Amino acid sequence: MGSSKPEAWQNITRKVNANMIQGHVAESQLRELTEDLHDNWDTTYSVNLFPPSKEFEGKKIDVTKNRHIL
Repeated sequence: MGSSKPEAWQNITRKVNANMIQGHVAESQLRELTEDLHDNWDTTYSVNLFPPSKEFEGKKIDVTKNRHIL
């Protein structure tokens, strides 16, 4: 659910962006992560450990097809 005060989101965005590191992900790391997600979707990344959000930007999310992995 969005804030009724847009300036609040601007402050959050600035704070998050201040901690970002610009660069790239090596192809080997991306492949490793992709394989790990694929192979361990129902165990390491189970819905019990990573429950899905119920909605995004006011729209319902299909909870059977999504997980919230930080």
